[in-house]
Amino acid sequence: MLDQLGLARTSGSARAALAGHAARLGLAVDHLDGSPARGPAPLAGPVGVTHLDRAGPLLAASWFALRGYDVAWPLEPTRFDLIVTCGAEVLRVRVKTTTSKANGSWVVRISSNRPRGTIVYTPEEVDHFFVVDGDLRCYLIPLRIVGGFQVIYLRRYAAFALPGWLGAA
Repeated sequence: MLDQLGLARTSGSARAALAGHAARLGLAVDHLDGSPARGPAPLAGPVGVTHLDRAGPLLAASWFALRGYDVAWPLEPTRFDLIVTCGAEVLRVRVKTTTSKANGSWVVRISSNRPRGTIVYTPEEVDHFFVVDGDLRCYLIPLRIVGGFQVIYLRRYAAFALPGWLGAA
């Protein structure tokens, strides 16, 4: 087919331009050079919460970065996930995610389990929790509000939901 278009022996730029225009128009071009047809685009899958625990820190970092804050990732294991610079203030943020519900509310564990038992976070370790629930609603909850708790029910912390961010209306 490329022979019929006069592109079989031309530079790659003409072929690339054809492929680019075809992609913009939603036309398949794999058949033009004899390549086998491909399946659905690998990045077109649905959004789900299967990997929410991995995506949580990225969502939190994006939220802060989109507001102009500097975000850093600690290089060594720490009790916080992100360092956020807000003017002269440096905040330590722990990211938590949940896909568990109980009594009509998302439930999130804001403690960690160690061989010695459950350990809660202290003001020397964390300033805020950035929480992402199974509806992709995000919350920014100061430790001073939930300090000492092991588990919280997010329904009680609706005032800390981030409006308009991801799943929130």
